[in-house]
Amino acid sequence: MEYTISSISDLSCFKEYDFVFYCAACGVQSKSNTNIIEITEVNLLFPIRLSSFLRNTKVRLVTFGSYFEIGDSDSNKEWIEEEIIYSRNSFTGNYILTKKAFSYFNYISKSTIHFILPTIYGEYEDENRIIPYLINNLKNGLEVHVSKGEQIRQYIYVNDLIFCLWSVLNEPIENNVYNAPYAETFKIKDIIYMIACHFRSKQLVKIKGEFKDNSMKILKIKSSEIFLKHNFNFIKLNDNLDVYFN
Repeated sequence: MEYTISSISDLSCFKEYDFVFYCAACGVQSKSNTNIIEITEVNLLFPIRLSSFLRNTKVRLVTFGSYFEIGDSDSNKEWIEEEIIYSRNSFTGNYILTKKAFSYFNYISKSTIHFILPTIYGEYEDENRIIPYLINNLKNGLEVHVSKGEQIRQYIYVNDLIFCLWSVLNEPIENNVYNAPYAETFKIKDIIYMIACHFRSKQLVKIKGEFKDNSMKILKIKSSEIFLKHNFNFIKLNDNLDVYFN
């Protein structure tokens, strides 16, 4: 069963479930016009109320953070959970502010099973994100407007992530903050090149490096031990681009 926040009038509706996954987020897109009140309600206040309500029930609440909570970093290390929580790096935007506050709340209160996620990709993601944006523009012979692509990011396919989460949730697991797994680490420009090569047509590739990408140069998390012990076999991005064409 899926719910939207606006449709929930009584939190007791969640008591019948074994797991509740809170996947809502607000203000993700940097150009979003969403106001700070709504962003704070969705990303911070409502999940705190929900976790407090479910604390003494059989229900396990699963929530999510983002490795963008690391902030502005050029360190090539993989950050562990505690380092992300207490990171004093600068960052921009109310989305990261509220997500970081909620991760801190979970780290202190142990109220939910809270996963800090890398970049997730898949065939149903927003068309303005880098992979579908590149594919749609190149497929239609349009210019691609991107930064120089020097930023380093970790990627995992959405179905692989779901499988990993279900695997650990079906084992004994305490409420805490856990870094989710990742499959591969890329410079953004390597993803651009990979997708351009997928089309095998140079005349379609007209890339303009007009935009600066000086913030958050390197975002890397160290997967939690609860994932590492499984030795999951992740699909590679280059082998999985066809999902966007089916």
